[in-house]
Amino acid sequence: MASVSPSTAVEHRFYTIVRWFGLITTTIALGIAIITALNGFSKLLTHSNPNVRTPTTTYDDFRHMTETRRSDITPAGPDTTLEQKEAAAAVAAAEADFEKRLKPHLDAIVASLVSYAAKTDQAKPAAQAVGDYVRSTMRQAAQFPSQDDLLAWGYVEGLEKATHDLAADAERLSKLEVNDPRRVRWDTFIDWYTQQYIQQTNAEFQRINAERAKAIADAAEAPTFFYAGAVAFGVFILATLLLLLLRIELNTRPPT
Repeated sequence: MASVSPSTAVEHRFYTIVRWFGLITTTIALGIAIITALNGFSKLLTHSNPNVRTPTTTYDDFRHMTETRRSDITPAGPDTTLEQKEAAAAVAAAEADFEKRLKPHLDAIVASLVSYAAKTDQAKPAAQAVGDYVRSTMRQAAQFPSQDDLLAWGYVEGLEKATHDLAADAERLSKLEVNDPRRVRWDTFIDWYTQQYIQQTNAEFQRINAERAKAIADAAEAPTFFYAGAVAFGVFILATLLLLLLRIELNTRPPT
């Protein structure tokens, strides 16, 4: 066999090194281009969830508490500052429809509280005071942006169930010591439930605002990933051309 000159061997080794370098560079560039493009699309498609999840405060949450912080409850008086309406008849009709829808819930809430108060030797609640308290909280919940007063009516429905569960547990609680924090006054309980509902509602809107801000930030970052992907893809193209030229040179080289 004919011997290979040292210069030819060095040249072959050089082309081998360049070829492998080109292959590695091409592979890395293609991977970076794909990854950055996917990240860019994921950033661009990020969106926040605008739906408000109704708080899930229940009587069981209260029952599991070992201590109850009592606070004075001052039932809020009825709001007499109604916005002016174009027609007094429309205002009256809207109020009538509201009260008609609210009455079954209030009757159930008051009935549960009366039952609980009787079994635990407490003063019975006044239906008017409870109704005013519930209406005041509903107005507060209605200030949050929700569709069809979802949060306001969610509060009433949740309070109805919570007071029903409280009344169902009255037999057990009535056997506890009077100073036991678990044997709670009915007014303390509805105040606790209301505070929990408002706090969870605030937390929900904080979550929505945080997700919306993150979506905006991700959308602003998306072009950076696209630019990085474009650069990596350009490197991939150049490296591929280099490999192609090397292969052409090797194929067209005269035999030695």
